[in-house]
Amino acid sequence: MQKHFVTTFYKFAHLTNIEEVQQILESKALELGIRGLVILGAEGINSTVAAASEEALDLFKNWVRDYFQAPDLLFKNSTAPSIPFRRFKVKIRDEIVTLG
Repeated sequence: MQKHFVTTFYKFAHLTNIEEVQQILESKALELGIRGLVILGAEGINSTVAAASEEALDLFKNWVRDYFQAPDLLFKNSTAPSIPFRRFKVKIRDEIVTLG
């Protein structure tokens, strides 16, 4: 049985040009075969994504750290017996983490 690699992360940061960031994320995910959900807002990014290979997921995580200038960004990693997402989607929301 093939193992799939999953990670989750969030980063509070002031984001501008959110639609541009959305397109860049979608392009990078397509390039690396990443699936999952990214929530973007003016306050930052929140995400759970998966890949069929650990290498692809590591490339995505390193790219996220560089792109968002967050070298200390922490990822919570796990594995799944099958890919937990059918596609990659970036949603723009008012809050990246529901606090209410």
